[in-house]
Amino acid sequence: MIQEIESGKILETAMGLVGSAQKSVRMTMQAEEELQQPLPEEYFLLLNRKLNEGIEVERVGFGNEQEFSKLTGRVLFEHPRYSFHRVSSSDYRRMLLIDGSKLMFAKSDSTGRHVYFTEDKDIIADFKEYLTSHIG
Repeated sequence: MIQEIESGKILETAMGLVGSAQKSVRMTMQAEEELQQPLPEEYFLLLNRKLNEGIEVERVGFGNEQEFSKLTGRVLFEHPRYSFHRVSSSDYRRMLLIDGSKLMFAKSDSTGRHVYFTEDKDIIADFKEYLTSHIG
């Protein structure tokens, strides 16, 4: 089952999902998007709290070196359980995967960008494959 998330509830849903993580948080991000519409500090504080609780956090960032240089300290930081992979591919799919079983993802169509939540194993497998293909 796929459930669309209301635009006003996207951040709240993402924060709730990250907060519920027991093992891992895997996500993608686009540097240009983060520069134009930065996520709130509370989101990064939550990620740091989860790291300190022993949760593995992995982020795949899409963009160029110049864009990411402006994000140092915010998305580029050192922690033993944090890994960041920068790719320059244009094959960007916004996603947040919690514990390998809860997925929030975005899709765009002629009416705009829509964000969804699912626990569907086939859809999740597709996004896991996508992530793996970008981190080698």
